Formats: sequence, structure tokens, C-alpha cells
Amino acid sequence: MWSNKFMLVALGSHVLTVSSLSLDARSDNSVKNAAKAIAAGLTSNYTSAPKIQEWWQDSLMYNALIDYWALTGDDQFNTITKQGILGQVGNDNDFMPAAQSLYETNSEQASWAMAAMNAAEAGLDSSNNNSSWIKLVENVFGEQAARWDTDVCSGGLKDDIEPLETDYRTKGAFSNGLFMQLAARLARYTGNSSYNEWPEKVWKWSESVGLLDSNYSVYDIVDISDDCKVASKLMFTANFGPYLSTAAIQYNSTSGSSVWKSRLDGVLSRASSLFFYNNTDIMFEAVCETTQTCNEDMTSYKTVLARALGDVATFAPYQETIVTPKIQGSATAAAKQCSGTSDKDTFCNFSWLSSQADDEFTNLGSQISALQIVLANLDRPQLASANQTSPGDASGTTGPSSTSTGAPSSTQSTTATPTTGVGNRVVGSMCGVLAGVVAAMLFSL
Repeated sequence: MWSNKFMLVALGSHVLTVSSLSLDARSDNSVKNAAKAIAAGLTSNYTSAPKIQEWWQDSLMYNALIDYWALTGDDQFNTITKQGILGQVGNDNDFMPAAQSLYETNSEQASWAMAAMNAAEAGLDSSNNNSSWIKLVENVFGEQAARWDTDVCSGGLKDDIEPLETDYRTKGAFSNGLFMQLAARLARYTGNSSYNEWPEKVWKWSESVGLLDSNYSVYDIVDISDDCKVASKLMFTANFGPYLSTAAIQYNSTSGSSVWKSRLDGVLSRASSLFFYNNTDIMFEAVCETTQTCNEDMTSYKTVLARALGDVATFAPYQETIVTPKIQGSATAAAKQCSGTSDKDTFCNFSWLSSQADDEFTNLGSQISALQIVLANLDRPQLASANQTSPGDASGTTGPSSTSTGAPSSTQSTTATPTTGVGNRVVGSMCGVLAGVVAAMLFSL
């Protein structure tokens, strides 16, 4: 619940007199200090300045805050992170709270599941919760696997879940990419090989309908009412992120499969050519950033690609010479767009292309994106898996005590239901935001 008006007033009071955030991307201490300032600014305004916003952006914020804790060891944001995620699980423990369920998209549901997946992998304590982190993820994955729709386009998730919603007629790269990435992460975490059927299935389906072409361009959506033709060839950072992350995870999980290596190399090369400004190492949203036409939702998209670059560094270190300069260059540029009088007053602009902080546009999405790219400079600790000591838990407690209850087979009979093209996102309502606040307050009592 961020207030852009509050942010702009705050920035306007000091942006001309306060220098940009200091960052040496090669120094762990410098990176951690910069991340701390950005995270403090993010959380202070999230809690103090309520505002209507995209519900899915909340999941990105909590995901980044889990990374912050796992990578820096600073647990000061863990309580609000845990409360925030659990406040959205809903009655069925599937991230479909009543206030969102009528217009929730598959990509939104999957984004929240990603936060829970990250919590499981990092070893975030799940006590006082009636379902483990990994069980929440499995619940979401099972529901989405049941929505895999073979009646039209020979597969794929629709963007919306409810038939009356606008994007029920589209199948998008973001929704299907997140579903695919969940499968890859669940397979790695649980050891259940059934999940491994899905990354291959979704990847090949994406190719078959043209969402993913021979040059590894990842397009936005196909329209099921128009013979499943690609309806939008816009290319966003957020669409590339899940495909890049999945390829990196699968490359690692298959001990260097040549197929997944080729896919990883291809998507990374294409993303590098599209989303780094004028052959520099500074990430930008190519569709809209230089023309200043990005909407509020689009300011979050770089978050997804930033984390994907971290996945490449973690799971495919042979690509270090490609991804490290991009992570460091983008983080350095992002830090220059962050300024403030204190940690809790540190705010970051959306575009990282200027050499100094410009009071142009700052909001929740821009702050999360800056935090995620800065954190990408830190080496990730070993990720937990089922029945393994959780690396992020200082108490040495184990990860989830139960392994997978069984991944849905990619060949089982399923019924249709949907997801959302990242360019056609549905705005979250105040009802959903308020419901989450109330749930979090009740949880903390």
C-alpha cells in the first residue's frame, strides 16, 4: 500500500540536495548496505501510506524481502513478510482470498505461490501456519495443472480464471511461464519427478503456438478466439523472466542437458539484445521506458528479469561472464536513481538510464525492481529441499516435514480454466488490499 503522491513529495524535498545511493557492486558490504536502505524505504512507505495498487506487486515485494533476508542475514522484515504472505492464502490455502477470487488471474496466483516457494527454499519459519510453505505451493500448482486446457490451442493456461473476465480468451507467456517455473522449482525441492514433465510440456507448447519463436523471442499472448494466433508481439522483461529462470533451473537439475543449455543460451541472448539499453549493461523496459509510456504495473516487470538473472548466476555459472556485468551495471545504475535523507526515506526512480537521480517516477514497482537487481549481486546460499535443513534458519530447524503429495501428471485428463498476459493485467481492488491488511492484523494478534 504505497502512495505515489507521498513519495513524490518526499523525493521533491531532497532529490536536489542529497546524493544518490552509494553502491560498489563488487563489494558485499556495499551491496548489503544499499539493499538495506532500499528495503527500509520500501517497507516504511508500504505500511504508512495506504493506496490502491496491483495485488500481484505485493507478492513481488515479499519475494524480494525473503531474498533480502536470505542474502544478507538481516531478519528485520521477516515478520511483516510472513504476515503479508499468509494474509493472502485464502480459506483453501491456495492464494485465492475471497476479495480477489472473482477476478484473480493465474499469473497472480502463481506469483504468490512463488513467494511461498521462495520462503520454503530459504527456510523461512512457517510456524503458526496451518499449512507449510511448500504445501501452499503444491496446492496452487495442482489447481493450475487442472486448468491446463487442451480443448483450445492444444494446451496452455488461460490468463483469467473466471470465464466472465476479459482475458479468459487469451493464453499468455507470463501465466504459462510462471506455471512452468513453479514445476521446475517443485521438482528440484521435492525430488518428485512427476513435476519434471511440466517444464518440457509448457516449453514445447509455447513454441507450438508461437509465444516462443525460433529466435527465442517471448511474446505476450495468443488469442483463442482467433485460431490461437499471437495477438500481441510486445516483449516485456517479465515475460522473459520465467522462461530464463526455468531454463537455468532445468539445466542444473538435468546435470547440464544440452537441450536446456541451448534454451538457456537462446533466451539469455535474446533478452540481452532487447532489454539492455544501447548495448550497455543497464536494464530497461524496451516497450515503454524511453517513451515514458509505462503504466504503474509495468514498473514492476524488471523485478522478474532481475531475479531471473540471479537464477542464471546460481544454476548456470558458466554464463557468469554474460550475466555478471549486466547485474552489476544495472544495479549500479539503479542505485544512482535512489536517494533519501535516511534509510527509511530512500526511494528509487523507475528508469535507471540517467546518470543521476531524477525526480521523475517512483512507486512500489520501481522500489522492488531496484532492490531485486541490487540483491542479484550477492551469492545465494544453498537452497533447502524437502527433509533437508533449511539454510536460512539460524535455529537449525528442518524444512517442511512432508514431501510432495504427488504432482499432477502432465498427461492426465484436465479441465480448462485460465491466466493473464503480462501486458493485459487486471488491476487489484481496494477490497483485496483491505482484506489482506485485516488478515495480517488478525494473524499478528
